[in-house]
Amino acid sequence: MTDLLPRLSARELNDLLHNAFPLVPPGLFCVETVEPMRVRVRMRRLEEHIRPGGTLSGPALFTLADTALYMVVLAMCGPVLEAVTSEMTIHYLRRPAARDAIGEATLLRLSRRSAVGEVLIRVADEPTPVAHAVGTYTLPKQEFAGQNRR
Repeated sequence: MTDLLPRLSARELNDLLHNAFPLVPPGLFCVETVEPMRVRVRMRRLEEHIRPGGTLSGPALFTLADTALYMVVLAMCGPVLEAVTSEMTIHYLRRPAARDAIGEATLLRLSRRSAVGEVLIRVADEPTPVAHAVGTYTLPKQEFAGQNRR
């Protein structure tokens, strides 16, 4: 499965994210890199993400995990906006500083009907992860031309 190439670039994913989801604040998310089965997404820190004590909130980190996983699914499958989260678990590993957060999403399994992946979340300029998420996306029935998938 690792021989599959992404169908959408970082620019295309950013355009899709900002045009297809008008309720997402402009500039909140930015897909920085796209590789086979992997994307890196930055979530800009907003004041509403900050909890008392100056830390990023858990719901903000969960949103980043879900968005990053969705972006890697779209990168590999194309603009399949009907893909939906069917399961996601997140483990908060340590207190995150109130800065931009980076989600690195990797697909572990990609089939015709589902995608399973993980997301490591770090805050900007820190190497140690602050959260780890694992999730599954259900994909709509359709054919993916040019890609031999099971």
